[in-house]
Amino acid sequence: IGYDALPVTRPTAELAMLARTETRTEVGAIKQILVNRGYNEAINYSFVDSTAQASLTPDLKAVELKNPLSSEMSVMRTSLLPGLLSAVAHNQNRQQWDLKLFEVGTVFSQQSEIVSFDGIDQRQHLSMVLTGRRLPERWSHNSETIDFFDLKGDVEAILGRDVQCDAMLLPGLQQGQSASLQLGGRTVGKIGLLSAEVAKQYQVRAPVFAA
Repeated sequence: IGYDALPVTRPTAELAMLARTETRTEVGAIKQILVNRGYNEAINYSFVDSTAQASLTPDLKAVELKNPLSSEMSVMRTSLLPGLLSAVAHNQNRQQWDLKLFEVGTVFSQQSEIVSFDGIDQRQHLSMVLTGRRLPERWSHNSETIDFFDLKGDVEAILGRDVQCDAMLLPGLQQGQSASLQLGGRTVGKIGLLSAEVAKQYQVRAPVFAA
């Protein structure tokens, strides 16, 4: 019928604002809070050593790789702490003792005996580690080292003052200096001092607090 006889229709597109509740905090905002408090963001591999990881999350079954790059990267991570602790050890070996690191990433755990996509639980986690002095070296600053309450303050800056610390013994953390984080009646994390056994396993040579 001829190209010029085709009807002319203009495309339409509707733009709608997505719902955004005030109770939800975006990941970018959380990262900015931590950067403002002196943290550096770390990005680590999702593959870790199975033996070292088991001491941190013994109740989770890791997803094993059929063709790992090396024995140190044989399973998918069930926690972000293995990568952060390796970063701490790497820095300490280069005389960098004052560290504030965090990472946001996905952790994986196997929920069934047969490995399948649907049988792998994937969750986004945030982990933080602190070690060294509370303030940078300066003539006006003392040499006090960080403690449990420094990290607790950073956690409260993210989750608010309503978060509660319930003292309990947790895997990978030292008895008497470990607690679960409770918010709105739910367990949302854990916080505490790294145990001596785990510190030795990761070759960390100074007290490290983790959340």
